[in-house]
Amino acid sequence: MSYNVFALNPSSVVFSLYQDEDITWKPMWFMIESECGLTNINGIFKNDGKIISKELASQIGIKLKEILKTNKINEYIEKFNELSNDNSMIRYDKELIKEFSNFCINSRGFKIL
Repeated sequence: MSYNVFALNPSSVVFSLYQDEDITWKPMWFMIESECGLTNINGIFKNDGKIISKELASQIGIKLKEILKTNKINEYIEKFNELSNDNSMIRYDKELIKEFSNFCINSRGFKIL
C-alpha cells in the first residue's frame, strides 16, 4: 500500500506532499507511536483521510529529528533485526525519516490519503 500525505498549510510548496510505502511507513509509525506516546493511531495505516493537527505534526517532526541526531534510530533498527526473521517486508529508512521529519514540521498539519 502507498500513502499520500498532504500538508494542510505548508510553509512552502516543497513541503506540500510526502509519499511513502508500507515497507517504510509502518516501522516509522511504530517508532513515532512509541516515542511520542501516542495512544490512538487509528487511520494511520489506511488511506481514509486521517488528519494530524499542526501541533502533533510539529511534535512528531521534532521527535524524529531528535531520534536521528542522537542515533536512537539505531536502537530501533537493532531491535527490529533481532526480532525479525525476514526484514525484507519492512525496514527503517533514515533518509525517509529525515524527509518526513522536515515535512511534519513544515506541513502545519497533514492529511493521510
